[in-house]
Amino acid sequence: MPLYIATIQNRQGDECDRASSVDAHRQYLRAHAWRILLGGAVLDETETKLIGAVYVFEADDLTSAQGFVNDDPLSVAGLRETIIVRPWRQALFDREFVLGTAKAGAPFPGE
Repeated sequence: MPLYIATIQNRQGDECDRASSVDAHRQYLRAHAWRILLGGAVLDETETKLIGAVYVFEADDLTSAQGFVNDDPLSVAGLRETIIVRPWRQALFDREFVLGTAKAGAPFPGE
């Protein structure tokens, strides 16, 4: 299955609204963990404030990848400033160069 990367920037000043959606967000991620290779919060320079998130995950196509991120309860609640979803190709895994091997997943588009 193709891989995608989502880079997300949170809307600032919505911490109270975020707190009311975070449990649903975590449940959503647990329910979809089977498709997520890597994911987590992006922190500010002080490592105390959540400013966004990054996910690398599987989806059938770009439309379903965007749907996966848009259906996240934090997105539904309007707490995301920007969401960028792009196809992603793995080159490294667990400190090993894997580009062109089975560990890297599907071949480059067009190959």
